[in-house]
Amino acid sequence: MLAKAAVTLDGLVRRLDPDASLVELGRPLVGELLWARFGPAAATRHLEDRGLEWLALLDHLPAHLGRVLDRVEGGLLRVALEPQNFARLLNHWQRLVDRVARAMVASALVVGTALVVHRQTLDHMLGAPVGEYAFLGAAGLALVVLAGGLGRSG
Repeated sequence: MLAKAAVTLDGLVRRLDPDASLVELGRPLVGELLWARFGPAAATRHLEDRGLEWLALLDHLPAHLGRVLDRVEGGLLRVALEPQNFARLLNHWQRLVDRVARAMVASALVVGTALVVHRQTLDHMLGAPVGEYAFLGAAGLALVVLAGGLGRSG
């Protein structure tokens, strides 16, 4: 969206002044913004902020470790790994797979029906009842997909 706005603005600037270029007009401003954002002063400020955060963490770390070790020694520390929302995620994927299976069945039935409708043309072109075989194949595929979907849902 921002790129589209920039292209529109560039077109407007070129209509007002064909010799003007939005890129050339914005180059000094972009350079200043980049220098302010990523220059040495900004990097120094960032390192100072992170350094102060690390110092505060290191200052409190011995007390936190002491509490953890006290809980371990007292038998109060218990670790349980439980995946959050696992059942919901599994249910979502199951619904997705079921939708894909239903779409495949519907597609197979549509193709099979179309082949049966155009059976006369196929029989005439190939000299064999291709339409019936194709429909039976599509119906068989539909049954296999449905059976597999019911087996997983079961």
